[in-house]
Amino acid sequence: AEGWARLLGDAPVVRARGAAFPVDVVWAPPARAVRPPHGTRVDPALLTHVASVVRRALAERDGDVLVFLPGVGEIARVAGQLGGLGDVDVLQVHGRAPAAVQDAVLSAGERRRVVLATSVAESSLTVPGVRVVVDSGLAREPRVDHARGLSA
Repeated sequence: AEGWARLLGDAPVVRARGAAFPVDVVWAPPARAVRPPHGTRVDPALLTHVASVVRRALAERDGDVLVFLPGVGEIARVAGQLGGLGDVDVLQVHGRAPAAVQDAVLSAGERRRVVLATSVAESSLTVPGVRVVVDSGLAREPRVDHARGLSA
């Protein structure tokens, strides 16, 4: 960094240290086999399982819960299954979410929260208060269909 700083006219070098925290990994496979995703269709049994894992996390752990799902449809479905959690706010974060919801996620809430998000948030979002992450293991990734010349 110092070499680059000299090349840039003695630009200041800023050092930032990251923080590492202990992580407990809990494997929670579904009780019965679920069908693998086909195109954009995800087995509803998997989404039901994700909702049950979120309920378990809320009961067994402190803090907010961040849940990664592949898309808006899956987020909406799991949010519907988590309705009626009482004193827990369920927030849906995706590209079409209103700015007010996106802003609410980035600031600490007054009550416990479950934040349902697409995997885009995985590398670009820090949600204050999160102590548990539930990952569905699915993500939608754009692919180019060279035969049609289109993304899918």
